[in-house]
Amino acid sequence: MEIRIRRIIAFLIDGYIAAAPLSVIAIVNLILKNEQFYRVSVLICLFICAFLMVFRDVIFGGRSVGKRALGLVVMDKSGMVVASVKQRLLRSLFFFLYQLDGILLVLTGSSVGDRVADTTVMKY
Repeated sequence: MEIRIRRIIAFLIDGYIAAAPLSVIAIVNLILKNEQFYRVSVLICLFICAFLMVFRDVIFGGRSVGKRALGLVVMDKSGMVVASVKQRLLRSLFFFLYQLDGILLVLTGSSVGDRVADTTVMKY
């Protein structure tokens, strides 16, 4: 399977994992029907989801859960070693441009974060 396809699938896996708490909160809200609980818990879950998506490669050493499942790792372009924490953090800060990032990834095979942090995603 081409790396671009693997990266997209890995991103989707990571997104579903990060969004799982929202599903749980929605189910609990259906049971409790407490609007105040729902508002507070959704805000907390959105924060957790954003945190997990931004720091997914930083926390897991260049291999988010989705990347691990598909055999990928974030590498430094110049040295072909696992990207440093600084590079992974810089790369992850561009998560909020994910629409542009997705289009760029499909067209060129490289994301905005990869270009800024001088990283690439390779088979592990």
